[in-house]
Amino acid sequence: MNNSRMFRHALGVAAAGLLLLSSGVGTSSVAEAAVDTGGEHRTSPTSVRETRTLRVSSTADSLRAPESTTPGPTTFRVDTTAEDSGWIGLARLREGASWQRFRLALKRTLSSDPSKIVEGSAELNRSAELLGGVVIHPGEPGVFTQRLRTGSYVLFDYKDVVRTSEPRHAELVVSGTARGDVPRATATLVSRTVAGVGPRFEVHGTVRAGCPVRFVNRMDQQINEAVFFPVGQDVTRERLQSFFESFGDDGEFPANPPVDPSSGLGVLPLSSDESAVFQVPLKPGRYAVLTFIKDADDGVRLGTKGQYEIIHVE
Repeated sequence: MNNSRMFRHALGVAAAGLLLLSSGVGTSSVAEAAVDTGGEHRTSPTSVRETRTLRVSSTADSLRAPESTTPGPTTFRVDTTAEDSGWIGLARLREGASWQRFRLALKRTLSSDPSKIVEGSAELNRSAELLGGVVIHPGEPGVFTQRLRTGSYVLFDYKDVVRTSEPRHAELVVSGTARGDVPRATATLVSRTVAGVGPRFEVHGTVRAGCPVRFVNRMDQQINEAVFFPVGQDVTRERLQSFFESFGDDGEFPANPPVDPSSGLGVLPLSSDESAVFQVPLKPGRYAVLTFIKDADDGVRLGTKGQYEIIHVE
């Protein structure tokens, strides 16, 4: 698979959709107290926080996940065994919307045709709410926590949405009584549009290796993601700007990129005013936080408009 397709995800995603580990558990003691209940885990009565952990496994030809759960904070622990699989996202379908309708809208937002991106973005907002997910690799599982409400959800692989007419997906029905807590994050990453400047990422707190991070999308009617790529001191904001401006009209990935396309880890797209806590195996060091999603108003990459940030993970 070439680099350009690798980065295209609903998210624009390619976005790498990408992410950190969220254990629906706020502390290690809770994680250790989890009890296996057949694909769904709950913390024991002795733990400090109560949460559910649903296991989602992706392979080259399957996507396995529980079919039902109850409302409230829920942690999805995701792993993959295939190099060409692992951008697992979550969406809540709006009443009356089908998986097929949602899939086609999402696919259009990932295209390289501005008119299709604008049309697809509008239809996507009408058919579903994107609730994040993680970008992972074999041997590097990730987790994300989302506060679920009663309704119909779907787990799916963003790469499949782009490359096949029948993407692997798993339906999840949520019903019953809500309960549980969201894990505490050491930092909050916010996506917003700054007046007179454009789309930007803001980091509040300190991103620490092995700790949950909260991602919040404050952009109006715009989905967005945040993917972390390790970079050296030679990678500057100016170089990142040049990188995004070098994408061809057909979406081909530029030569000599400032980041290694295979190294991304992060959180997949969220709809407007949604948030998610995620945790992925980041190591201490310098990172570029990127998005490959395109503007819902004109189809231009948000990165081209300056939405990227360089941060230090401690």
